[in-house]
Amino acid sequence: SPERTTRPVTMVARTLAIAALLVPAAAAFSPTRVSGARSSARHAVRMSAMDEQPSVARRALLGTAALVVGQALAPSSALAMNEDKFRAQLKGYGLPTPPKTPDGYFPVLEVYGKVAAATEDNKAGVTLDPLLVSFNSPSSWLVQRPNIDVNGEDGTISTGDYGKGDSAALFVTTKKGSFDETNKQYLAEVIYNGLTQKAAVIQNLKLKKATKLEAPTETPYILVEYTYELITGAGFEIARKGVGSVTSVGNSVEAMITASTDIRFKKVEGQLNEIAQSFRVYNKVNL
Repeated sequence: SPERTTRPVTMVARTLAIAALLVPAAAAFSPTRVSGARSSARHAVRMSAMDEQPSVARRALLGTAALVVGQALAPSSALAMNEDKFRAQLKGYGLPTPPKTPDGYFPVLEVYGKVAAATEDNKAGVTLDPLLVSFNSPSSWLVQRPNIDVNGEDGTISTGDYGKGDSAALFVTTKKGSFDETNKQYLAEVIYNGLTQKAAVIQNLKLKKATKLEAPTETPYILVEYTYELITGAGFEIARKGVGSVTSVGNSVEAMITASTDIRFKKVEGQLNEIAQSFRVYNKVNL
C-alpha cells in the first residue's frame, strides 16, 4: 500500500541524513578511508532501495552507516608502519638499527622539512635542513603529518589521543650559536616555543628535571620534565605535565614535546616517556 511504501523510504532518507552528518565529523580522523566508505554507503543505499524489501533496506542502511563511522574512527594502528618495514627503511638510509619497538607501540618514520617550510623564518631567508624523524607512538594514538601544498610545508609531525588531552609533537627551530645542553633557561625556551607553536596560550612553565639520555646516539638528547598551565579560550586554567627530548642536528634544534593533563599524567607517563626516549633525528640522509 502507499502507506507501507512511504514509511520505509522516509526511514531510509532519515538514516541517510544521519550518516551524512556523522561522516564529515569523523572525516578529520581518516579523510581517505571516509571518502571511499561514503561512496560505498551511497551505492549500498541505492541498491537497497531498489532491490530489497523495505525492512531489509533499513537494516542494510543502518549497518552501512555504522561501518562508515566505525572505519573513520578506527585507531591509527590500522595504518601503522610495521616493524619489518621500519627496519628496512632505516637500513636503506644507512642508519643504525634501533631496539625492537615495545608491545603496544608502533614505529613512526617521517621526513620533515624536505619542502621549504611556509614559515616566517624561511621568508626571511633561513632554510632548515630536511630531517628524518623517528619515534615510537602508542598503538591507539593518531599520527598527523605536515601539510604540503603550493605554498610549501606547514604543520608538524605529531601523535596523540587528542580527545583525552594526551599529545606529542615535533618542534624544530633555528640554532642560535652553539647548543648548550646544560643551559636550563635555553631548554625552557625551546619547550615553551614548542608548546605554543600552534598558538596555545600557556603560563607558569617550570622545568623540573633535565638529564642526558643514556643511549648510544650521534648527538646528545636531553630529557626534560616540566609542568605548566594551559589557558583555554574560555579562560579556564588547566594544569598539565609533560616530558620532552631536545637535541640539535644540523643547523637546527629539534624537540619532541609531550604533555597530558595533571590528572591523567600518572596513567600515561610511561607512554610519554617512551615517545621521548625513542625520539631520534637524522640529517645528511638521501631523502
